[in-house]
Amino acid sequence: MQRVFIKEWRESVGMTQQELGDAINPPASAGTISSYESGARNLSMERLRQVAVALGTTRGALLDFPPAGERKASGAGEGEVFDLWHRIKIEDRPRALRALKVFVDEG
Repeated sequence: MQRVFIKEWRESVGMTQQELGDAINPPASAGTISSYESGARNLSMERLRQVAVALGTTRGALLDFPPAGERKASGAGEGEVFDLWHRIKIEDRPRALRALKVFVDEG
């Protein structure tokens, strides 16, 4: 998994690692939260969602930028695309994927 900004978001809301761990289900230890923050342990998308909810943000924000940071100059980050993808109806996803491929150099 790519770098996530859990520590920055956690600190911005004034939570300790233990408080964040207690706010997700099933609860996690401060050590587990530390390993998420350092990248030593990957998060499932469901666990990432739980962390985002506990921090009052979105999965996309955790993946894209720190709370005081600006979005990448190139526009939407990977996490924002991820959040949008899951809002697209399943039957419309093949069409959305074709549209995205227009922007990729497949040559």
